Amino acid sequence: SSEARLSSSANSFSGNFRFNDFGEFNGTLNGRFYGPNAQEIGAAFSASQSDGRVAVGAFIGRGAAVTATNVDLKTLTVNEFFSADGSKLTATLAGNSGSNNGTETFSARDQANTIVVVNYDATTQLYTLIGSDRSLYGNRSFGSTTERFTSTAPVNGPGGFPYATFSGLKYATSGQWFTARGVGPNTEYIIEDIVYGKNTPNSALPRTGSAGFAIGLSGSAADADFVNLASVGGFGFLN
Repeated sequence: SSEARLSSSANSFSGNFRFNDFGEFNGTLNGRFYGPNAQEIGAAFSASQSDGRVAVGAFIGRGAAVTATNVDLKTLTVNEFFSADGSKLTATLAGNSGSNNGTETFSARDQANTIVVVNYDATTQLYTLIGSDRSLYGNRSFGSTTERFTSTAPVNGPGGFPYATFSGLKYATSGQWFTARGVGPNTEYIIEDIVYGKNTPNSALPRTGSAGFAIGLSGSAADADFVNLASVGGFGFLN
């Protein structure tokens, strides 16, 4: 994955470059556009891994016309980028969450607000997640690391819960980017909950009045009163 910025004064762009091969490679990307109408592209990259491995390379390509857009999230038929708001929990736990017996403890707990880029690939029907320090394409396990992206969109509550209206959501959804890294007897967890979708145009946002929304909440907690990660969930109403 890579995010680069175009120069405001020259035909050039530069940014970061990341890929995984039994560990995260991080580096830089530099390139430019070719042809009378910028219809072709080329760039070179270099990256390294914390254990001393290094890699370099280049890519070239050509532009493709964007012929359609997705109307909503229910019928994703073409590639699309989404900007996602996120919140990230990090914690290290002796042992593995879900199988601890009462003697293990959490350490290095932290939380922060984040911004994540979500890309949907209509051909493979897979998602790419791009964060400030890592990226994910599909679900994967390599070495002692496991990563997955799962939907956390709320579903109907038990017994016909009064707020059982979420199956009709068309424009907003939520998901969890879960990473577990085994480090000796400890496991590092990075859990990022994100929400994204088809944004309401700024010109269409109401600025006065009141509104009510049925909501479904999901999340995770690293609580010293528990020896495993805890799931948080519920239904409510937002005025």
